[in-house]
Amino acid sequence: MSLARPRALPAASVLLAALLSACAPLPTERTTPAQGDAVRAPQASSRTGAELLAKMAPPPLRPDRMKDPAKAMQERLYELEWPEVDQQGVASWYGPGFHGRKTANGERFNQYELTAAHPTYEFGTQLCVRSKSTGQAVVVRVNDRGPFVKNRVIDLSKAAAEEIGMLGKGVKSVEIYKLDEGEDSCPEAVLAASN
Repeated sequence: MSLARPRALPAASVLLAALLSACAPLPTERTTPAQGDAVRAPQASSRTGAELLAKMAPPPLRPDRMKDPAKAMQERLYELEWPEVDQQGVASWYGPGFHGRKTANGERFNQYELTAAHPTYEFGTQLCVRSKSTGQAVVVRVNDRGPFVKNRVIDLSKAAAEEIGMLGKGVKSVEIYKLDEGEDSCPEAVLAASN
């Protein structure tokens, strides 16, 4: 009868020794014995292995820095200066039936350009039109007169209507912001609200 040991025992004992040594305190200073000196045992460290690991680990997330995205957006919008609305009301759109026809300013209407018909603004005026239901906004150039339907404030090209998500409905409640000369984008607060 032979007394053979199982082979897994040495591997398990090596693993156990490695785990235990990882938990042992690390020495803080190393001394080399001088000639003639007796070998001294290393001094015990005041820090444990867990403390040293904690020092190397990244700092924990602070709950005060983890904000609700919706609340962060509200705070950002509050900080931005919201422009005064120049006009609000119902917008409609026009496209296929008028594509290629002359507009009131003499150019050909192109339903794929970001243009609009407005009863009073000068031709070439840039307007930021924001849908009140979707929050999406688009900049259009006035190149035509209209709309000729009661209670509507602006007629958008098909492309502009698509930008603010009103193609399916046909009409939407909007806000209009007149842009100053040289401006070609909606005010920052309007853009921030539409994202």
